[in-house]
Amino acid sequence: MADARTVPQIQVDVATSMLRDQDGPSGTSRDGQLAAIATLQKLLGNVQGSPAENKFRTIKLTNPKIAARICACSGAVKMLTACGYKEQARVLTLEGGPDLALLARAQEQMAGLVAEVKQQESDEKQILLASGAAGLKLAQQALRRDTDAQNAKQGGS
Repeated sequence: MADARTVPQIQVDVATSMLRDQDGPSGTSRDGQLAAIATLQKLLGNVQGSPAENKFRTIKLTNPKIAARICACSGAVKMLTACGYKEQARVLTLEGGPDLALLARAQEQMAGLVAEVKQQESDEKQILLASGAAGLKLAQQALRRDTDAQNAKQGGS
């Protein structure tokens, strides 16, 4: 069966995958990943809320905050170009009427990605807590054995 997605929809899906994979060995940290997604959500949300407003249709990649949050995360730039922005001379521009359905798809996928990342964080914390509790129990058992051995030694003297 043929894929019913359009090319821009596929590009948004690819960008989402790139954002998901940002915490790899050469990727950004999880905090950087979440900062990039939050910034993307804000930028795209501004266009969705005011599609005719020109100030939301231009993004200067040389802006320090944009550079730190977006340019450091290859999936973020890909998401913007997938949503219709064109890059020229370190400036992204959204020309013509924005595809609001595509922007909504991007927003939905990024919201899902944030939920995934937060669930991973929660799972990792639970594992750390469980392993910490198990380690503490082992340490307590070892201390008890040492104390029992010390008491037996003192009682036998």
